[in-house]
Amino acid sequence: MSRKYVLKFSGLSNNLHEFEYTVGGDLFKDFDCEEILDADLLVKLSLEKSERQLELSFEIQGKISVLCDRCGDDMDLNLNFERKLYVRFGEKFEEQDVELYIIPFNESSIDLAPFIYEYVTLEKPMRCVHGETEGNNQTCDSEVVNILETKIEKEQEIDSRWEALKNLKF
Repeated sequence: MSRKYVLKFSGLSNNLHEFEYTVGGDLFKDFDCEEILDADLLVKLSLEKSERQLELSFEIQGKISVLCDRCGDDMDLNLNFERKLYVRFGEKFEEQDVELYIIPFNESSIDLAPFIYEYVTLEKPMRCVHGETEGNNQTCDSEVVNILETKIEKEQEIDSRWEALKNLKF
C-alpha cells in the first residue's frame, strides 16, 4: 500500500492546515477495485487540529473512468463532493460512525487512502450508462446497442408451441 496519502499530524500546531492530494487509478488498484478503471481526482483537505480531535474536511473533484452498464465501453464520470471526518483519540482504532473514527493516543499519522477510496466509491452511481448518468454526455457504442435491441426483440417473440397455453383457464 502506498504511503502517498498518509497525513502526519504530530508536528502540526493546533490550528487550520490545508493539504492537496492528486488521486489516480493506482489508489483503486491497491484496493482491488474493479468498478473504477482510472481516476483523475484532486482532494483538497482542510485539517482543523485541536488537543482532543482532528476535523478533516475533504473536497473531492475530478473524474473517474468506469464501464457503461449498457454497452460495456469506458465512460467518464465527473465528481464534485464534500465529506467530513472527525478523528478522536482513544485506546484503540475504532470506527464509531460514518463521520467519527477513533485512533490510539500514541498515533502520529493517519492513512487517508481508505477514506478517499470509500468516499469515491460511495459517490459513484449504482447504474452508469452513457448519457443517463449525471455529468456524462457521451453516447453508447451503436453496434452494441443494436445487438442488444435485436436480442430483446427476439426474446419478445412468442414461440408458437406455447401460444396455446395462453387459452388455458385455471
